[in-house]
Amino acid sequence: MINIFIIILIVFFTSIFSDDNKTRFHQQGKFDEYGRKYYLKWNGEINFKIDKDYFAVFPNYKFLHLHDIEANELEKSGKLFEALALRKNISVCLELLSSEEKPIYDNIILNNSKSIGKIESNYKERLKIKEYLLDPNYCKKEDDIFFSSNDFTLKGVVPNNYFKSRFSNYKVKNGSNLESNWRVINFNELIEIKEEILDLDNALQIWDNLENSKLKNNASITLAFSRHPLDILSTEFLEKYWDFKRGLTENQKNTIQFSRKENGIIKETEYILKDDTSSITYIGYEIYLFSKRSGTSIFFNFPKDKKENYFSVWEKFKNSLYFRGYKITEK
Repeated sequence: MINIFIIILIVFFTSIFSDDNKTRFHQQGKFDEYGRKYYLKWNGEINFKIDKDYFAVFPNYKFLHLHDIEANELEKSGKLFEALALRKNISVCLELLSSEEKPIYDNIILNNSKSIGKIESNYKERLKIKEYLLDPNYCKKEDDIFFSSNDFTLKGVVPNNYFKSRFSNYKVKNGSNLESNWRVINFNELIEIKEEILDLDNALQIWDNLENSKLKNNASITLAFSRHPLDILSTEFLEKYWDFKRGLTENQKNTIQFSRKENGIIKETEYILKDDTSSITYIGYEIYLFSKRSGTSIFFNFPKDKKENYFSVWEKFKNSLYFRGYKITEK
């Protein structure tokens, strides 16, 4: 009888301390910086669930291990586009590693490269329709968002307070016709306002209702990418192209007293926007870059009376830009 009792105790305690029960009783729920929940197991492993509460974000340089696991789970869950997007964003983070840091992330570097190759080769047709959304790619590091466009060979840094970090809120305007394919990405300084009002596709800010006026005293950074069936592009061509896209006819330029002057590679603009109650003078900076049939146009606009607030932001943004591997301010 005693022997049977001892056997029962042994079985009981063995079951309690089995791996399954360790996982069950020694798993701690945690939250990442975006408020997404994951679980840290008793043995140090991370369990990142892809469920109805999951939403995609741009990866943080400090948490590459967590994002690597997140990308694995997305692929296992059949969310191939999301997995590929995250993997390509992780690639930007990996480019930021110092030579001393790279050995620490060897496994992630290898896993990321293999996963991108696997998804792209095995599911190319399924992903083709969304492929244009995968460029540029982004990585958060400290207070900045680093971006990198392989398609248009452009790299730079967008200040964090101009950028929505949730991938699901990331908005891109695309268009195409017989003469061009284009994409516009607008970064407004983030303020408390309905999200759809931030969905602007013009480099110039046109205010047509009262809610839009809340954005009047803020700056915007715009990246505009375009492809054209021409053998050679030029700065003048891109300038006229985006004037047309933005509705900047000669008549409109006269109406808003639009002026443009060259200062090296940078074109400086000034214009006045009016409504029923006020008028605001804006300063703008434009940069036009091209390589064969691809054009990259960059716009930064802010109210003239806020120059003291925003000029330093422009300087930091401008000085972060690299095109075809060269710093644009050194052109």
